[in-house]
Amino acid sequence: MIWRVYEVEDGKKYRLHLFQASNGLRSFRLVEVDSGEDLQRPGDVAFATKVVQNDLLRVRDLGSIAESTELESGKKYMVDVHGTWLTDTECKQLQSRISFHEVRWDTALPPSFAPK
Repeated sequence: MIWRVYEVEDGKKYRLHLFQASNGLRSFRLVEVDSGEDLQRPGDVAFATKVVQNDLLRVRDLGSIAESTELESGKKYMVDVHGTWLTDTECKQLQSRISFHEVRWDTALPPSFAPK
């Protein structure tokens, strides 16, 4: 589930945690910077972004957020049309047309994509 607009408060800074569930489903969670949730990340948090602009959070456009906000590591990521996040490294491998099973995923499991 994506965050609600009213959760983004003026004067506060947020980042997104990129989650991956045990079934491969990838999702996002809005967290306030330096909050308990941000500092004590559960094991299913694969990555976190740098601070995201509040105006982008309010429109909830995951593609625009990914284009303008890097991961904490400084690496880029993208979001597909179904809202699944992929690291830049994963995207480049998929675009190179190698087999899905040959991709070196940046997480322990491959993502679960929407059925064709």
